[in-house]
Amino acid sequence: MYYPIIRTKQFNLLALQLLIKENLLSETLIPVFEPIKDAKILTKTLELFDEAGHFYYVIENPSVGQYGKISDKLYPIKTESPFYKRAFFTEKKLFLEDLLVTETIFPTGEKEIFLADYYNKNQGEDAFFSDDHLYFKEDGFMGFSDYSIDGSFYTDKGYPEKVMTLPVVYLDPFNNFRIKYFQSDNNEGFGKVNEKFLSCGKKLCTWMDKYQGVTYFSPFLKEVYKSVEQKHFPGAGTVKKWLLAHHFATYYYYERHHGEKKVQRY
Repeated sequence: MYYPIIRTKQFNLLALQLLIKENLLSETLIPVFEPIKDAKILTKTLELFDEAGHFYYVIENPSVGQYGKISDKLYPIKTESPFYKRAFFTEKKLFLEDLLVTETIFPTGEKEIFLADYYNKNQGEDAFFSDDHLYFKEDGFMGFSDYSIDGSFYTDKGYPEKVMTLPVVYLDPFNNFRIKYFQSDNNEGFGKVNEKFLSCGKKLCTWMDKYQGVTYFSPFLKEVYKSVEQKHFPGAGTVKKWLLAHHFATYYYYERHHGEKKVQRY
């Protein structure tokens, strides 16, 4: 079972909404929502999960953001849903009801989930991401968890970056998850974001053209491709939404096709 931790930023939630609406969210992927703001989009997203009959966890005492500091919520979460599952921190340890989330590679009990943070855009253009989906049972865990392409680092305030990066998770011939970081070239200042998007986007499109039919490209990744073709930058949040949805759709694809053997290298 896969339990990704989702900080409830707007475009993260929109990515989950896309997956629900397109029926591309695996039943074995149970998101762990860590609320950061008292916002209607969170309750709307959970309502979609309820309507789809898809289980989810909500961290009731989040460790980041402003949500936990607000006593009277404008948009309270409905905990009576049969698909709502409780998560909470105790002495800096995260529990999913009776499951312990741990970063220790060797489990000390029978009900543990392995948590790792694999996102690191500074580690090179193409890097190993995760094989936890292949080996978590063999390693003695009940499931595995990560922060997807968000990373564990969190700040309430966004900040501009000179380099634009498009992180794309994909399946290699051995069903490992790898990640490619397509980065812009014209990085002298903080502006010209449209040019930077096209710069890294063209690299993405070239890669997709080369490996079409070799690895899985979700409809969401194809939306990025289409935007590059049209020379249109839809905004950083929208691109992030598509790339996060692509990661989870790729996991959905793996769940249904992991018996198929790939032969070509990347």
